[in-house]
Amino acid sequence: MRLGGSLARRRGGRGKRPSRTVAKSKKSGARVAGAGTRLFAALVGVAIVAWLGGYAISTQWLFPAPPPTGDLFEVPSVRGLGLASTRELSINDVIEAHVAVDPTVVEALLIETRASFVLDRRALIRTGAAGAAAGP
Repeated sequence: MRLGGSLARRRGGRGKRPSRTVAKSKKSGARVAGAGTRLFAALVGVAIVAWLGGYAISTQWLFPAPPPTGDLFEVPSVRGLGLASTRELSINDVIEAHVAVDPTVVEALLIETRASFVLDRRALIRTGAAGAAAGP
């Protein structure tokens, strides 16, 4: 008894197995090399185009960015400017910086800019009231 005869007839004879990677052309019957690779590349291309298109549609039309609020500050461009182009620091700037940031940052600011102040009695009282130390 011979088993598998129907499989052999369906495949076109004994021992002849068509290659899985090479497909046959329907018109001429000739084998087309790389048909699977081209199909995979086409599917990947379609997936990338669909993903980019979906991203563009969702970010531009479905969920656009909200308009900017009116409470934003205009930030000046400081590109190419050095320390010499900054304005002189006043005692009010030091008090304001001391309230906003750590005192070591204010110390570094004063050292880097080599700021000097004329301190009178009123300025010392204001710095003490703000919590900024006027001296060592």
